Amino acid sequence: MPIKWRGTSRRPIPDNWHSIEQRSSPFHLAGNRNAAHPVNAILNYAYTVLESELRIKAIADGYDPTIGIMHEGRDGSSKFVFDLMERERPKVDRAVLDFVRATVFDPADFTIRSDGVVRLNPEMARYIAGFATVTRSDGRY
Repeated sequence: MPIKWRGTSRRPIPDNWHSIEQRSSPFHLAGNRNAAHPVNAILNYAYTVLESELRIKAIADGYDPTIGIMHEGRDGSSKFVFDLMERERPKVDRAVLDFVRATVFDPADFTIRSDGVVRLNPEMARYIAGFATVTRSDGRY
């Protein structure tokens, strides 16, 4: 799927940023949290918003976020929250894909750290946080 850009004559972008590719990163040893592509950076941020929202809700409702069923991890990780995220992940994926299709990006929307990891600028992060929120109006999971 192609990605639309403007302003690339002033601020060139890497060749692989012109389309969506597989969700992998040369930084895979650190997990998927260190994106090398703007769409993966958007997904990472949206998943983090979802994770935070579900953790707050789970704790407020009296659940222990560390006791999961489908996920396992180191002690203290949010296994239950990750279990809850699975049901919502397709909604976030769809919202991100719809956003990418409808948006003309500017290279300034993203920052490439010195180690090559891609991050969102604050304005982009605020926008992504707005559509990544999935709290149900009925208060249920």
